[in-house]
Amino acid sequence: ENTELLDFIIGKYAKGWKADRLSKVSRTVIRLAVYEMLFVKDIHSNISVSEAVELSKKYGEEKARAFVNGVLSSIDKDIVKVGVESFVASAKRELEVLNKEGEQKEKTNRDESEAQFSEKKILRKKAVPRKFNYAE
Repeated sequence: ENTELLDFIIGKYAKGWKADRLSKVSRTVIRLAVYEMLFVKDIHSNISVSEAVELSKKYGEEKARAFVNGVLSSIDKDIVKVGVESFVASAKRELEVLNKEGEQKEKTNRDESEAQFSEKKILRKKAVPRKFNYAE
């Protein structure tokens, strides 16, 4: 249910990495920790970050631990600044805007494709067939 929001947040803080480019282990560990930080009130964010780092150390790639720690620490820092509710609301608004822009871009691309197709149809109808003289 919150996967799209979690991936959006992760992508925003992963500095040039989209969530789908991360290894499955790193992505899952970070998703779990971010979910806990945002939606599970009785787990302190420091614990979520520490557990995520330990999980990535145990099951992830060698460099994953530092990456997971960096992403989660940055997210935690911003959550502490503005509060969980404000952080989530802001991320949801940004994601909604991004989705609307994507939908608009898709519609524009679809409209352009339809216009090009119609233009090609018209040109085909106007084209005059050539007569070839095969005797020459």
